[in-house]
Amino acid sequence: MKKRILYINTALNTGSTGHIVEQLAAQAVAAGDECLVVHGARYCAHSSVPEWQIAGKWNEYLHALLSLLNLHGLGSCIAALRLIRKIRTWKPDIIHIHNIHGYYVNFPLFMRFLRGCGVPVIWTLHDCWLLTGRCASFAVSGCGQWKTGCSVCPGLDDYPRSLVRYGVSRNYMLKKRLLTQIPNLTFVSVSQWLDGIVAQSFLSGCRHLAVVNGIDTAVFKPVSGSLRRQMGLEGKFVVVGVAGVWCAEKGLFDWKALAERLDSRFALVMVGNVPDDVLPPSVLTVGTAAPAQLAEIYSMADVVLSLSRQETFGMTLAEAMACGTPVMAYSNTAMTMMCSEKVGWLVNDRDLDAVAGKIESLYGSSEVGEKAAACRDYVLEHYNLKNNLMQYMKLYTDTITRK
Repeated sequence: MKKRILYINTALNTGSTGHIVEQLAAQAVAAGDECLVVHGARYCAHSSVPEWQIAGKWNEYLHALLSLLNLHGLGSCIAALRLIRKIRTWKPDIIHIHNIHGYYVNFPLFMRFLRGCGVPVIWTLHDCWLLTGRCASFAVSGCGQWKTGCSVCPGLDDYPRSLVRYGVSRNYMLKKRLLTQIPNLTFVSVSQWLDGIVAQSFLSGCRHLAVVNGIDTAVFKPVSGSLRRQMGLEGKFVVVGVAGVWCAEKGLFDWKALAERLDSRFALVMVGNVPDDVLPPSVLTVGTAAPAQLAEIYSMADVVLSLSRQETFGMTLAEAMACGTPVMAYSNTAMTMMCSEKVGWLVNDRDLDAVAGKIESLYGSSEVGEKAAACRDYVLEHYNLKNNLMQYMKLYTDTITRK
């Protein structure tokens, strides 16, 4: 049965969520379905599927200013009305939402529309914004208010940043009331860990399940080359870290401290947008890399390391394993499920001495090669993109049938 599927996301074919939506829409089109990707204005790349931009960049800039007053999701009224009108004219059989936060649509207006529009909704959660009164992640602050009702936010600098503390309880209750009133709504988490968080939240009474992210193993695969020689890393034990934007939550300052603990036998390489004048000269930095270049970087590493404290999946570690490289991470959030003993190592959260000690113990050890041999097969079994896409295609059919 041919379906009309409307996707909604902040980004178009860029960043992790943008690429995920692009893969899903392309698979649906290949299966004979009709798709439309609706997106924000600031993060856009060329797409192979039909797309429609909700509003312009100024809409998002004004919404960002409101967010500083703890009004994230409460701006962009005109953009929300344009989105609602688009849905009414396009008439989808199913709406698949990803990140609706991102300064581009009014949350209450759109949720009230979904409550009465009669269209089944699938909502993929990539972070925890829907479950809280303000933040997208509560891991760094260790806050547990999301379980019972947010009141005083301890992490105003966390995304989306706010300058004021009031309004958190209002936002929490608004989300709880609106989200639990939408019929035929299914929440999909990108990891079992995140699905466990949903089960402890006010969404526990809604239909929810996990469909773990998939890795394109045709792109992320072992690559032989001369990158080590080109970067002057021959004879070194190479530790690589990857992030879109490096910040404290992604472990930026922990990497700095780690560099001060390791001697010249080791080389640290950080890929992504790294702030200037933070890291010592011994750390090599590489700007944002295309997927093929990333695969080459992963492949030349001895270990790919994540010192992030707020991951709902751990995409960079899965990509590294697909390239045959073992991984290491703090024992927090979804990383506890990502770093199996077969393919990597977990160290105590924020224990940099343990991280440095483990890396030093791996120098010249056969343990790295033993785990590397298992990495690619592990990804093919657990994080296979084809399986991920097929689960969603089946979910679309099942959801429409349940209507």
